[in-house]
Amino acid sequence: MIKRIEYESLIVEYGENYIIYENDCRYDGEIKENKFGDNYRNGKGVLESCNGTIYNGEWVEDKFTGIGKLVFPSGQQYEGEWKNNLRNGFGKQIYKKNSFEGWYEGYWLNNQRFGFGKNYYKEKYDNGEFFEEEYQGNWMFDKKSGNGTITMKGKWFDNEVINMQSIGKRKNIELDARKRIENEIRVKIDLENQGKLKYYKMRNSVKF
Repeated sequence: MIKRIEYESLIVEYGENYIIYENDCRYDGEIKENKFGDNYRNGKGVLESCNGTIYNGEWVEDKFTGIGKLVFPSGQQYEGEWKNNLRNGFGKQIYKKNSFEGWYEGYWLNNQRFGFGKNYYKEKYDNGEFFEEEYQGNWMFDKKSGNGTITMKGKWFDNEVINMQSIGKRKNIELDARKRIENEIRVKIDLENQGKLKYYKMRNSVKF
């Protein structure tokens, strides 16, 4: 998940449409002055940190509030609605890490997936095989909750679909699906030296 960006630091220079901080962060955009004579970011602007993280969007009293896009050097990013530096409202997040990649598009509440949304991830293995899962449905506090559908794809199965009808049934549905898949999925290995096929059961091939 995308972590909160740390950008607060002492101002070393500022002008009508820019602010430079002591840690080499730079802000270019709209600035307002409060009743105490302090400058703060308000309106539209771009903040670039010393590590290459960039926020481009709307501000209210020095905080990400409104529509904006946050991009990290790793390729992870979020674009959508913000409130008080947190993802709130509708938005899309893209995450990447080593052999894992995915995205979530839907509703957020204080940096957690909450409400209806679509989540997809794909993991590649060293042997060239992969596992894909796509979930479309309801979320509560960053967890799948309520009505939704999970679709799984990979070398060993073809569009395995699980329907989640209620919070109470979700755990049993997932356990039943895991048991069914583990029992039914087999890998065919061509043993040329013996001139025949053997079947090997794949255990723990699906993780929930």
